[in-house]
Amino acid sequence: MKAVDLSKITPEVYKRLRRKVTLLENKLHKKETDLVHKTIKQLLKRITVQPGNIDIVFNSDWYSVDGNDLLANKTKTEYELSLPFHTRRRGVESKIVIGGKNKSHQYIDQNLIEAVRRSNEWWQWLTSGAVNSVKAVAERASVDASDVTRYLPLAFLAPDIVEAIVDGNQPIDLNIEHLKKLSPIPANWNKQRKVFGFAV
Repeated sequence: MKAVDLSKITPEVYKRLRRKVTLLENKLHKKETDLVHKTIKQLLKRITVQPGNIDIVFNSDWYSVDGNDLLANKTKTEYELSLPFHTRRRGVESKIVIGGKNKSHQYIDQNLIEAVRRSNEWWQWLTSGAVNSVKAVAERASVDASDVTRYLPLAFLAPDIVEAIVDGNQPIDLNIEHLKKLSPIPANWNKQRKVFGFAV
């Protein structure tokens, strides 16, 4: 949608285009590999990767529905989306992070904030004597004991990391899914900053 100039289309065409994009998105999330590959071929003409930038050129017919061109008055025959990126090394692997090194906006991740909040609450239960084990915390919080073990160390994050998360200034790829892959979360604050992707 970002790649297409929508300034001259009617609200009805915009709605139809939105429905088309939703259908394409749903296809890309299917488990059938053949359907995903077919959808990608329908969407994309070419992808060019350059240092710090990915250029995606869409096929000119992706916006047609049942043979009807939704953008019949289009002036372009193809549409291009340019995405800045950088790579981040973690151990032996490198990860592509879309958005470049400097985020242009804040992203307040409520799931991440809630995980930090709950971990502090669980630690308070333990230190106050309200519960006396990880199993008891899990039962009281109605979660798996493995989740308590995984997320309880968030109660000991460096203050600047907590502040960044609350303000939405955490690294773009720091989220709940990332935390699930970190085992264990280091107690050392400098090591935390390193594994979470903060500048050290």
